[in-house]
Amino acid sequence: MIINHVRYALRQLIKSPVFTVTSVLTLAIGIGANSAIFGVINAVFLHPAGVNQPTRVAVMKVRHARLGLDFPYVSVPDYADAVSLKEQIEAVAIARPAGFNLSLENTTQRLFGERVSSQWFHVFGAAPILGRTFTAEEDQANAAPVVVLGYGTWQSSFGSDPNILGKKIILDQEPYQVIGVMGQDFIEPKGKQVWVPIGLPPAAFATNQRFDEDYAAVIRLRSGVSLPQMNVALAQKVGAVVHQYSGNSFAAGWSVYAIPFVEFSAGQLATPLRLVFVVVALVLLIAAANVAGLQLARSATRSKDFAIQMALGANSSVLIKQILVESLLMALATVLIGVAVGPVLEKLLILSLPQRIVQGITIHTDLTVLVFTVAAGLAAALIAGVGPALRVTRYGKSLKLNDGSRNTTGSVAIQKLHNTFVISQIALACLLLSATGMFLVSLQHLQQADLGFEPHQMLTAEVVYSGRDFKANPVKQAAFIAGVVNHLTIQPGILSAAAVEPMPFDPDRVESSAFTIENQPSKAAEPGFQSDECYATPGYLAVAKIPLRKGQWFTEEDRADTSPVVVIDEILARKYWPNENPIGQRLKKGDGKPWATVIGVVGSVGNGLLEGPVAKGLRYYPFAQGRDLAVNFVVRSDGNLNGFRPVIKSAVAAFGPEQAITSVTPMEDVISNLLAGRRLIVRMLTVFGGFALFLAVLGIYALTTYLTAQRTAEIGVRMALGAQRLDVIWLILRRTLNWMITGISMGLLLSFIATLVLKHQFAIGDEYGFIAFLLAVFPLLMAGTMAGLVIAWRAAFINPIQAIQYK
Repeated sequence: MIINHVRYALRQLIKSPVFTVTSVLTLAIGIGANSAIFGVINAVFLHPAGVNQPTRVAVMKVRHARLGLDFPYVSVPDYADAVSLKEQIEAVAIARPAGFNLSLENTTQRLFGERVSSQWFHVFGAAPILGRTFTAEEDQANAAPVVVLGYGTWQSSFGSDPNILGKKIILDQEPYQVIGVMGQDFIEPKGKQVWVPIGLPPAAFATNQRFDEDYAAVIRLRSGVSLPQMNVALAQKVGAVVHQYSGNSFAAGWSVYAIPFVEFSAGQLATPLRLVFVVVALVLLIAAANVAGLQLARSATRSKDFAIQMALGANSSVLIKQILVESLLMALATVLIGVAVGPVLEKLLILSLPQRIVQGITIHTDLTVLVFTVAAGLAAALIAGVGPALRVTRYGKSLKLNDGSRNTTGSVAIQKLHNTFVISQIALACLLLSATGMFLVSLQHLQQADLGFEPHQMLTAEVVYSGRDFKANPVKQAAFIAGVVNHLTIQPGILSAAAVEPMPFDPDRVESSAFTIENQPSKAAEPGFQSDECYATPGYLAVAKIPLRKGQWFTEEDRADTSPVVVIDEILARKYWPNENPIGQRLKKGDGKPWATVIGVVGSVGNGLLEGPVAKGLRYYPFAQGRDLAVNFVVRSDGNLNGFRPVIKSAVAAFGPEQAITSVTPMEDVISNLLAGRRLIVRMLTVFGGFALFLAVLGIYALTTYLTAQRTAEIGVRMALGAQRLDVIWLILRRTLNWMITGISMGLLLSFIATLVLKHQFAIGDEYGFIAFLLAVFPLLMAGTMAGLVIAWRAAFINPIQAIQYK
């Protein structure tokens, strides 16, 4: 029986090639887009590369509620608390980033690495393809150096040597024995190329290290234990700590908890991906409603065929099966196209984003993606077939053999169903266009925002110190920085050069710390003074073009053996010295540290995410008075920035042969990368908002054409009785305008609700709403009206005699 339905459905679809091709392509675009976005979501949230059972993996975080801080770093005592939760946690690991210079025969390569505890790989469920990972004995402070290589490092630096195990390699001028090679898909944390034991000394576990929150920690839950259950146990464990430090202002509002690893790993992509997924789902809904409208109009023209079948003994259920089989056949075609197109769209999506964000994301069409694609196709088919099915269900018994002629305009209920499909398309298209306008305007606003400095023609080069002797020798570091900066300053085309750490707007390297102000003691029940901090050389203001508001900037006289000094930005000046001059005031970073005198006030500069919270102030210290981890060399040029890359590299090689540059990046690219997530949203909304507009206009055009054709005889009678062409145009156009006004009104209401929701997730101000609504209403109203006007104009010029005879 079902074979007969399939054969009949195929014949009907072949008889209507325009309808079939239009419907299949319309649904295929929606399903392909959904398949592509879900494929990325699957790779990010459900099956991240190299992680076994990712739902059991979590990342520890610390929250200082009173200080407004929430970050994925913990102290070693926090890690020890998690280790003690044997009933809830299967494995815990702690890590700290590390950079290594790999010395080969003729070259030195910079490798991104991580110092990890012995259970790091067990937490992620990752096994090496060669050798083994670290033992507990190797994870000791004085153990012999060993290393596990990443697959890419083993391949590129050692030629995939199958005999690499047991060999010694030179990292930061020290020999490390290779004990393992990880698989190609494991790079946790993202981008890491080598792993070495962290070897925490016993002193790191002391209680006075409780707030030294400078480590990443990951957890693998025991089977059957949920993350909320583990967090409850962790909260109980650290509750005693809160009581113990109740007199410490820094402990006020302090807590430790864990979040799902996939949430943390997604990073900047998390919220944009969810929003884009909602967008493509709405597009598929619009496409399905569009096809449903076409199906409904087509079923009305088939009323005579249905009536003949009813007269020959078929019941409504048989007709409904025929309609649904047609829809399922179209769904099968759209699913096949979606499966074929989805991977291509996925790759295009990944290529459109900065590699720093998508690094480590492996896209593959697995069973989960296939099941989703099939489910999306079936859902679209059901929506597309529901209109005709309802029509047959309700009016099957009353179908007559003379149906399908001029009186097939349908009942009021069927016309309402027509209207519902078209109005819903207009409303959803208006919603997507409003969202597009809102994000487009906000993106433009962020791109034109005052950063507090001038990134144009500014080039940055990061160097993370390597070598035990160099890291422990501030004299060598100072000589290295001074040598590189002085060498760059005299190069042709370089206007100024300096060193700074961290760079502005580097979300991975924000340095925030508490400090004390002389004669301004903080109360025990209140949070202490808190701000970001930065280290810089005397030429930094000239390179970044940051304005000096009061006092002076650092000079070459501010050395390690001179009195400590500090420069603050105007945010801190207004906050802590609102009615007095901060010049000459003193502050210090912590107990036992010397007082530093405020010598200047500069303009405020963001030091985190561009669309994140308002900056909380920034303190600048001279590089010579306390930095020993890394440095960013920055230059301002009057020419092509790419031409200065080798100049910076040669300067670093000349004054620090054992050091290697991690990256050389124009500052404009750094700022641009911060908006990658928002650009993704704008691109997707622009593409799919335009497609939604096209579908809505197509739906208006198709339904107006159909309804006008059904009223051809009526129009002929009206014109024969003296109706003017303008009367006919208004008769047809009035229905279109009613659809537009109703749909746009509903769309604007949905847009208003969406704005209230999205403003809490993105930097979107209320001032963007009006412009966004205009950007949605104007093109939608114009396009829809033109579609209706074209049909109305044609109807106004038909021959009345031929129209009266129309069947």
